[in-house]
Amino acid sequence: MPKEGSSNAAIASVILGVISIVFSLSVLFGQGAGIALGIIGFIFALVARNDANKKWANWGLALSIIGIALNLIILIYLYQAIIEVVNQLEVAAAQFEAAQGSIDQLNEIAGAAA
Repeated sequence: MPKEGSSNAAIASVILGVISIVFSLSVLFGQGAGIALGIIGFIFALVARNDANKKWANWGLALSIIGIALNLIILIYLYQAIIEVVNQLEVAAAQFEAAQGSIDQLNEIAGAAA
């Protein structure tokens, strides 16, 4: 007879794994929560695997791993995208400063010619 607590842990691991995958679809700030929920689901699945109800525990383990992986991949992608945007903003700022310097030089030339 399986222990009731470990059966509940298996079901909880499946639910947490699914929620972790859903959080991976959220663009902003969902990845941290998704990774945390995936890790908790992974731990619950490991605890529940010692039980006779291994089917739910295996599903919870698989879904939690998928949720953690998806969240990490998306988090890395978002990090790289933010770095690229910052680099482009730095280039644009440098170009703006160079253009502003050219405008100042033209104003000086125009002022001297007048």
